[in-house]
This record gives sequence, C-alpha cells and structure tokens, in this order.
Amino acid sequence: MSLLTSQPLNPNFLSSNGYRFHIENIPNVNFFVQAINIPGKKIDIALQSTPYLNIPLAGNKIKYNDLTVTFKVDEDLQNFMEIYEWLDALAHTENFDLTKQFIDDNGSLYSDALITLMDNNKNANIRIRVKRVFPISISDIIFSSTNSDEAHIVATATFKYQNIEMEKLFKNVD
Repeated sequence: MSLLTSQPLNPNFLSSNGYRFHIENIPNVNFFVQAINIPGKKIDIALQSTPYLNIPLAGNKIKYNDLTVTFKVDEDLQNFMEIYEWLDALAHTENFDLTKQFIDDNGSLYSDALITLMDNNKNANIRIRVKRVFPISISDIIFSSTNSDEAHIVATATFKYQNIEMEKLFKNVD
C-alpha cells in the first residue's frame, strides 16, 4: 500500500455544533436543544469455559446507550412539559385523554428522532434516524438565588429507542 492511497478522502473534522435535531412529539424542545449525543452501542459477550481460561466470544445481542438531549427551558415551561406529559402518557398515570395526545397516525406512543449532521460548509451531510424513541426520564429543574449572573435553566431528557439508522446524504465528488 502506497502512502498516497492511505490518505482519507475527507480530511475535515466533525464539528460539535454542526447539527439539527427533531422529534415530532416535542416541537417546543427542538428549538432549544443545547446538546445531544449519538448513542454508542455494544454487544454482549459469551464466555467459553476451558479448564484454564474463560475465552470471550462475540455475543448476538446489541445493547444501545441512551439518547440524551439537553435543552434550555422556556419561561412558560412548554418544552419541559412536553416531555413531562409524554412520560405520563406512556405510564397512563392520569387518564387516557393525555395518552391520546401523544399517539401518532400509526397508533404509536413512540416517535422517530432525526439528527442531521452538517459538513464544514453547513450543508446537511449525514442523517441519523433514531427509531421508536420514548422518554424514560427528565431531569429536575433547579432554582437558585445564589447565582450572581442570570443563568438560564437547562434540563436533560433521556430516551430509549429501538435502533439507529445512519445515511450519508451526499457522496463526495472526486
């Protein structure tokens, strides 16, 4: 292999603030998103026992890390309440009227999340679809009178999901 063929086709780095995020069920959260993660994944391992050593082997089940979204809370708490009520709807804690608000056209309480990564020219580059997302927690809101500067309140929501699909939107032209 020559030195010329071992060079990457695209030497540009991924920018930490070059993204767009969207979940249909929480439109007021989408605008205020401050941080998201692309969840990692791992596989279980199986151990093959031998008299001297347990040998690790690749398993057949994938475990996905959680999707976490950090957002600034608006002063009317609309975005915080969207997730708070979605949690209630999933657990049916109040009544089924709340649950009906979150059911989509397919009769599901789940929603897909879209993360669009931008290239260095701020063009959409990669689309990540996180399938069948649902919240499992939302952080506390902490008020404090000890802050000397006005600090904006942020909250973090944690989601579980079925799987992730990644799609390159445009091919590099050589």
